[in-house]
Amino acid sequence: MNRDISSVPVVVELDSVPDVLVALESVADLPDVVLLESRIDREEVSRFSFLVADPVAFVDDVESVTGADPFGRLRGLLDPFRNDRVAGLPPFQGGVVGLLGYELGAAWETVPRPAYDEFALPVLAAGVYDRVLAWDHVLGRAWIISQGFPETDLRGRRQRAEQRAAELLSRLEASGQSVGAAEEPPPSSLEPEQLAPLWPVEGHDGLFSDFSREAYLEASTV
Repeated sequence: MNRDISSVPVVVELDSVPDVLVALESVADLPDVVLLESRIDREEVSRFSFLVADPVAFVDDVESVTGADPFGRLRGLLDPFRNDRVAGLPPFQGGVVGLLGYELGAAWETVPRPAYDEFALPVLAAGVYDRVLAWDHVLGRAWIISQGFPETDLRGRRQRAEQRAAELLSRLEASGQSVGAAEEPPPSSLEPEQLAPLWPVEGHDGLFSDFSREAYLEASTV
């Protein structure tokens, strides 16, 4: 393990570059895990991968209201934790990671709400992450980058950053270098009456559409 803890963030370059799936498995029990993986053979768009977990803060109860700022809370959470980016490392070194739902667009324009929301997904779900495992697939290198937030004084940040980096390093070292058989997730399904109305597609057994034949014809009429 090589590390320089003279300042924050704490940066630990890993002597052995972990397999992405092994690393993911090592943090699977932590809350709000996100893997951003790029592994196709195109360096200009697929050089880096990032793994985060256990955020400092998490937002998933934003309402999409026309004219409101859906990112206001996230911006307020992030503002105290700003830090200069360290040159020579992958570009994402901690910060906000999450997903934006299609319905979030209602914050900027008036659009009809769907009549059915069977999956009840949030319009925005994002965390503020103080620690990231970053890969550079071109160079074949990987780093733990630990910012030490939510502490804001230098001593407190450094102490937390060291602790968080060491904790992730310990997980990686304990995980080994082979991925076992993935555990089958429990089945999840909805009953037909919980879904938006569906119509069978003629000539395709078992295939359904949320438009009837008549609705398609009406929508295509000029």
